[in-house]
Amino acid sequence: MGGEPKDQDSQMAAQLKRGDTTAIESLYDRYGRLAYGLAFRILNERGAAEDVVQDAFVSVWRNAAGFDAGRGGLRAWLLSIVRNRAIDRLRGTTRTRTEVGLGALPERALRRRLLRRYLAALTWPFDRSRSSGPPARARAP
Repeated sequence: MGGEPKDQDSQMAAQLKRGDTTAIESLYDRYGRLAYGLAFRILNERGAAEDVVQDAFVSVWRNAAGFDAGRGGLRAWLLSIVRNRAIDRLRGTTRTRTEVGLGALPERALRRRLLRRYLAALTWPFDRSRSSGPPARARAP
């Protein structure tokens, strides 16, 4: 996807509306770190920020048909979802939901791929030599 950022976002929005999984991957590649940075600034907790970002991207995927370019850009829509979810979590108003199987295989596979990419993006700048897994902890004597 070449060209202007707004053109790329409108192309991604159209692909999302068609259910094209490559669009959510592109959206994540483009705005995942920005979304995480926003969530982390609001929550100041890594795990909570990761959860909020994952929920936001799943929400974008599920509600892509509701995106209206006339009301704003894709980036703004995504970041408003992240912001609102983070504030809800801060206030403790996050609805508790019970997931009885995710039903749709594409969503489950999408979550897995997004989580892998997200974790890789988090570890890459800090330690290129590590292939996977958490950092080694010092053992108490």
